[in-house]
Amino acid sequence: MQLILYVVLFSCLQSVSCQQIWDIWQTTWDRQKLFTYFQPSPAPINFVTPGPTASADIVINDTSVYQTIYGFGASLTDSSAQLLFNLKNQNSGSYWSLMDYLFDATDGANAAGFSYIRVPLGASDFSAKSTRISLLYDILLNPFPVRTLAYSYDDVYGDAALYQFDIGVTPSYVFTILRDILSINTQVKVHVLPWSPPGWMKQGTMNGGSLNPSYISVMANYLLKSLQGFQSQGIPVYAISIQNEPENSNPTYPTCNMPVSTEGQIGIALRTLMDGNGFTSTKIIGYEHNWVDAANYPVQLMQQMGSAFSGVSFHCYEGSVSDQAAFTSKYPNKEVYFTECSGTIGSDWWSDIKLHREHNVWLIFGFDVEPCARWEWKSEAAGD
Repeated sequence: MQLILYVVLFSCLQSVSCQQIWDIWQTTWDRQKLFTYFQPSPAPINFVTPGPTASADIVINDTSVYQTIYGFGASLTDSSAQLLFNLKNQNSGSYWSLMDYLFDATDGANAAGFSYIRVPLGASDFSAKSTRISLLYDILLNPFPVRTLAYSYDDVYGDAALYQFDIGVTPSYVFTILRDILSINTQVKVHVLPWSPPGWMKQGTMNGGSLNPSYISVMANYLLKSLQGFQSQGIPVYAISIQNEPENSNPTYPTCNMPVSTEGQIGIALRTLMDGNGFTSTKIIGYEHNWVDAANYPVQLMQQMGSAFSGVSFHCYEGSVSDQAAFTSKYPNKEVYFTECSGTIGSDWWSDIKLHREHNVWLIFGFDVEPCARWEWKSEAAGD
């Protein structure tokens, strides 16, 4: 029977010979077992001299040290937060059981212990439909009013001083879910980023287009206020990115084409603002796009404005994980994040899970990735 095993290893002093396997989670191709926990019998399995040919050997070399792993997780969009919030209201016991299973990192807990959450600043392609009505001021002065699916934290046309910035336009259940997660696991790292600047900083809409360069400093201030807004909601932010997928302009959902020079200038301005406002420990992560351009955009970003950025992050939708080497070979001291991947790749469930496991989970750690985050936790349907 084909299966996937996840094992937990416990060490005895510093010797490989003392490594032991106490816990196993098993998934089988026929779904009879789905991440099912059991202990081997007899327990534990001791690491010994490799067995005869054809045995399945797990080889550990504890003299080789690679990158620090900051965490594993996924994105919490408006839609996934709404789904979880609805479960909380409908069946509180099931909700807390699920949340414990996902986020409890207590040693020995039968739980995933996820520790990294990526959160959109404003609307994304998975934002629940908003019933919020644009201000009359917007309607009169903005020929391209913000649509119901797209919202930012300041949709008042031309408000360069950001007087109308309001973190409260975020659906309240997003912060409710985040606070619940942090109540279970205080070590969770929250990574925030916009899918688009406010529409009035672009061509009048959040869907597609590019940032007007005259708003570079305004956008930096917008991101600072976003950090302050999350702080006011009791959510500490581990990292912030300037723009999700800066080489993607799609007219059907919040996106923004952002050249290297623009992202770099925002990063420099934002780093100064953060350092002057109590966010010196919060990281700025650049790029946030596909492997295919690893040799260009993130490299140029480090060349031009690298002092502002702790590192860069990659997505899986174009290119190969091996493309990351074009970046890491030039900037081995910069952090590398893997922050988004989803989709159906094979012809069936088992093919998909094997491919994602082999190509998008195990292989990325051979190319210096430090945290790994999939796309959404769960949503009922795109945009719903």
